[in-house]
Amino acid sequence: MEIVPEKYLINVRVATSGRDDRFVGLTTVLTEEVEEYPSGNFLMPQFEKQEFYVQTTETTERVTITKEDLQQKSWNKVQLASVGSQYFTQALLDKSPVMPEAKADVSHKGQSANMVLQYPVLNPGQDFLLEYSAFVGPKDYSLLRQVDAKLAGVVDFGFFDWIARHILLMLRWFYSVVGNWGMAIICLTVLVRICVLPFNVYSYKSMKKMQDIQPQIQALREKYKDNQQQQQQEMMQLMRENRVNPLGGCLPVLLQFPIFIALYQVLGHSIELYQAPFALWIHDLSLKDPYYILPVLMGLTMFVQQKITPNTMDPAQAKVLLMMPLIFTFFMVSLPSGLTLYMLVGAVFSVAQQMYFMKSSPPVTAGT
Repeated sequence: MEIVPEKYLINVRVATSGRDDRFVGLTTVLTEEVEEYPSGNFLMPQFEKQEFYVQTTETTERVTITKEDLQQKSWNKVQLASVGSQYFTQALLDKSPVMPEAKADVSHKGQSANMVLQYPVLNPGQDFLLEYSAFVGPKDYSLLRQVDAKLAGVVDFGFFDWIARHILLMLRWFYSVVGNWGMAIICLTVLVRICVLPFNVYSYKSMKKMQDIQPQIQALREKYKDNQQQQQQEMMQLMRENRVNPLGGCLPVLLQFPIFIALYQVLGHSIELYQAPFALWIHDLSLKDPYYILPVLMGLTMFVQQKITPNTMDPAQAKVLLMMPLIFTFFMVSLPSGLTLYMLVGAVFSVAQQMYFMKSSPPVTAGT
């Protein structure tokens, strides 16, 4: 047996043989006390959970652990099995010549979560080599990858997993430079905004062209108010003639949506950001702003951004759009303060960018 404390790792290698007069079974057990967490939703996210995680030669599966007794689940040809919580895990990475079977259940009236790995029963006198690595420690993605690439799978970043992992790598690099996770998020926000700047320029020009043809659009709405289909056809024809893309303003938002969701997952599952302070009243970027200052500032900044952005909508739609800052503020009050910081800095960047466009760009006319 070898203990590697800096990697939270125990390497086990056992050569054994069955007794001449009986069959022998080999079993390894991972067990964890089951905690009870409140259920969450989008407005009140709940990242705290416990789960079984299993990798076999054919599949990967996660099973959420609850206080209710779990009917036993089993897997064959197991390469990795773990039981863990939001930030910590205990996992067994099998290296034996013959892969084990894993069985998971919740027993003792919902008090104990058990992952049992069973190796083939030895016939009398049969030799067997048992070899595995046991990891008991934090879900540090970089550390887990150093131990084994398969072990990094215990960190669940959701649908945008690939983007989230690269966001975490960038945040770690920014942190190594600035020494503060909040400042690292600000640096990430600025980098993202610079990357989408060409699309923002295109979006601004598209909205300006749309604004220029608003009198013609309004005339078409009035002319074909009793024929919606004809109205839409004439409006699309007008936009084609003037080379206006009605969806041009949506492109920067769509490009940043996966980054928003991925950062949301990073803040909820990365131990690096667990209890990571920023400044003043923000003592944990993975939790909501306790005084709701960042969400309110974000909402006000978004309102300013809307007021200085060219209006390309009819009055009814414009009134609905004015509600968006309030809606976003309501959404963000319960989300991690690190995510709200990202949105706030992005909104400030957008306001500065919009003011620059309005001051330095020459007037854009339809058809140019």
